[in-house]
Amino acid sequence: MSPEEKQRMGDAIRRLRNRQGLLAKELAARSGIRAETISSWERGHTFPDWPQLQAVAEALSVSMAEIIAEYEEIEISIGGGRVSEEVADYIKQAAKEGGLSALEEFISNIKRDTATEGG
Repeated sequence: MSPEEKQRMGDAIRRLRNRQGLLAKELAARSGIRAETISSWERGHTFPDWPQLQAVAEALSVSMAEIIAEYEEIEISIGGGRVSEEVADYIKQAAKEGGLSALEEFISNIKRDTATEGG
C-alpha cells in the first residue's frame, strides 16, 4: 500500500466521520477500534484492514461501497477529471463483490493504462 493510498483512505474516513459531526474518539467508541488507530489511518500512517473498514462502516451507518466511493472521489479529483456514472457504478460493484483487493487491482490497472497512454 503506497503512502498516497493510505492518505486517501484516511481522508475518506475523516470526511465521512466529519459529515456526521463525530470526533475520532466517538468513532472509536462506536466501532470498537482504538482512537489511536483511527488517528493513524486519518494521518495516512496505516491502512485499515477489511474487518476494521466493516466496523467503521457499521459505526457510521454507511455501506462499504460508500466508503470505497469516498476513497475513489479523492483519486478522481486528483486526476483532474470525473468518471461517468457507469464507471462509478462498476467501481462500487467491484468493491462489493471482490473486496478491497479487487478494487486495488482495478485502480492499478487504470493507473497502468493511463501511464501507458501518456508515455
